[in-house]
Amino acid sequence: MENKNVKEMEAKLEELRVELKSIKEEIGQGKTNELVDKCIAKSKEFRDICISIQIGKGELGKDEIPL
Repeated sequence: MENKNVKEMEAKLEELRVELKSIKEEIGQGKTNELVDKCIAKSKEFRDICISIQIGKGELGKDEIPL
């Protein structure tokens, strides 16, 4: 993966951090049902991007992807 792709993934990761923080605040306000599903989906996306960044930086081999 090119360095450009890693930078794009890191930018997307930051966007997800902001979204997850916003969801957490809404959950604190009692809006839980649909937000829990949204949070789970965003968390999975966050994890996948983290793994892609690690692979792109050479920190993790493709055969070492955690389940």
